Amino acid sequence: MSIGERLRYLRESIRLSQGDLAKTLNIARTTYSGYENDIREPDFKFIIKVADFYNVTLDYLFGRQLKEEKIVAPKKEEISLRLKKSRELKGLSQREVSQLSGINNKTISGYENNVSEPDLLTISKLASIYGVSIDWIINGLHFKIEGSNGVLEEQLEHSRELLLKFKELAEQIKV
Repeated sequence: MSIGERLRYLRESIRLSQGDLAKTLNIARTTYSGYENDIREPDFKFIIKVADFYNVTLDYLFGRQLKEEKIVAPKKEEISLRLKKSRELKGLSQREVSQLSGINNKTISGYENNVSEPDLLTISKLASIYGVSIDWIINGLHFKIEGSNGVLEEQLEHSRELLLKFKELAEQIKV
């Protein structure tokens, strides 16, 4: 499988359009399309950004991982649960989130109660407010909610530390 095919597989596995993903990764849709179609070769900075977004290794993206794990599309009800739990752990009310995000209070309630599903840009905004990753809200990849706030807070802190170390390493790699 080429890197372009792998990029397409990852994107389609979470049901994103090329345009939505390109916007999230801050590149032109045509550029991203070129990567997926193996017309353009992505630079290392982009590859790191993609690996971080999907929570996969560089080895996986380059086809060097021996065992590929199947990526499962998120279930709407799981996203709702993670949004609610993240808000509660941050100690915020829906009204406070509404004020911080500019999103209507009823809309936030709808997201948390599985009535409606937020788009990727909204998930990104809420993840920033809650101090969690987009991957966590969409896929629950970084940690699990164990029922104990202490366990989750510890895992959140550990994930933040790992992310900082990863960013430092990425900065060192830039030449």
